[in-house]
Amino acid sequence: MTELLVCVDGSKKSKQVVDYAIKFAKLLSGGVVLTYVASDEGVPQGYSEYSSIENVDVASYYEAVGEAILKTSKQELEESGVPFKTLLDFGNPATRIIDLAKARNSDMIVIGMQGLHGLNRVRSLGSVSRRVLENAPCPVLVIHEERT
Repeated sequence: MTELLVCVDGSKKSKQVVDYAIKFAKLLSGGVVLTYVASDEGVPQGYSEYSSIENVDVASYYEAVGEAILKTSKQELEESGVPFKTLLDFGNPATRIIDLAKARNSDMIVIGMQGLHGLNRVRSLGSVSRRVLENAPCPVLVIHEERT
């Protein structure tokens, strides 16, 4: 079965990413691995203080955020009938997405990009999506559709 590694980040763009992934999965009779990679670049100051006072593992913050983001997209996939799994990972998002695609032998990565315009769009592509596009072991579908 064709596997699409579908990367969401909790932004409005994530819904479009999932919409397109569903269309492609149906066309290819494939399945989706819905993925969120929690960045390991620190937690909000208030949570750091709370976790040290309450003796709570800081990693639980990342896990809670990741589960909430995946939950939003899971509902749409459940309603679509496309087979899917969820995968919550931790680390540098671009690096982990590339590593996951290699390890899983994914057939395609579906990812969104920032909503910039003109030359800034070409320059940026979003730092995560650009790094994934440049280093992916498989084709990458980058979603940038402005819907009004």
